[in-house]
Formats: sequence, structure tokens, C-alpha cells
Amino acid sequence: MIFAVDPETERTIRKYCVPKAAIAPTIDVRTTSFAPGLQLVRRGNFVMSAPLQLAQRIEKEGLVVRPTLQGLPGRQAGIHFRKSAIGYGAIQKILE
Repeated sequence: MIFAVDPETERTIRKYCVPKAAIAPTIDVRTTSFAPGLQLVRRGNFVMSAPLQLAQRIEKEGLVVRPTLQGLPGRQAGIHFRKSAIGYGAIQKILE
């Protein structure tokens, strides 16, 4: 399972897994909502990649975080926001 429709993450997961496995991973489900993704993992035969920063939330769902030995490569990220939103706490945290 993969969180969001993200071709770059799919390529990264396939590239990471293929040398270590006899067969390439199958990505059966793509979700744009994290909570239903966790529910599907808990109830089905799925695994899902997630940032380690969400470990506490994942463990609350009764799931176990299994970090990769080498980690997945980091990616740059950014946001776009309206000038009028610059005072919001969430925007301030990102800008720190």
C-alpha cells in the first residue's frame, strides 16, 4: 500500500526492494488518506511506507514500525501558501 498517488515514491520503493527480493513489490492500494491506510494495513495483508515521525500515531493503531536498514532516500518538500496565511501557527512552524 502506498500513501498518495506518488510515482516518485513508487519508483523508490521498487528500486529499494528489487535487489533484495526475488520479485518486485506489488502496490495494490493507493490512498490519499492516512487513517484509512492504517486501517487497511491493520485489517489486511498489507504493508505501507510512512515517515518515522508518525511512529507514535502508527503504534496507537496497534501496528509496528519496522525501519529499513539503510533508510529510504530523503526527498525535498515544500509548500505554497497565501500571504494572508503567514500568521497561522502551522505555517510558522514550517518556516522555522
